[in-house]
Amino acid sequence: TTSESGVSDLETSMTDIRCTCCPYGYHLDTDFVKFLDDMYGSDVLRTLKKIERKRHDVRSRLINEQQVLKLLQD
Repeated sequence: TTSESGVSDLETSMTDIRCTCCPYGYHLDTDFVKFLDDMYGSDVLRTLKKIERKRHDVRSRLINEQQVLKLLQD
């Protein structure tokens, strides 16, 4: 059904239902909170730094090899 304002009763009831146990009225799934903790945990950040270091080392080595090859060609 539709109210006089043109907004359906379903839309009105969906906006009226707010969670009172959680901040901002939105209910958060505990699995999602755990997922965020895992994503931004120190272990993940440490692993990402190791990967970046390895990428940097590979880039540096490739640049050095290219410079040596260029010198040999000259």
